[in-house]
Amino acid sequence: MLVSGGKAVGVVYVRNGDKRTVGAGREVVLTAGTVGTAHLLLLSGIGPRAQLAKHKVFSNEKTD
Repeated sequence: MLVSGGKAVGVVYVRNGDKRTVGAGREVVLTAGTVGTAHLLLLSGIGPRAQLAKHKVFSNEKTD
């Protein structure tokens, strides 16, 4: 997932061994099914800060 300014703006994926990047025109929808989506979001650095820190996942977003 590509993140800019705290917002998902696209995705990076691999197809046939080639890394590709696609920007979103409107929105990014990330899913891994009913059970896996919340976990995938946390691994991506999206979610409650305290829960992310507990699992040593940190966002690269600057905070003041």
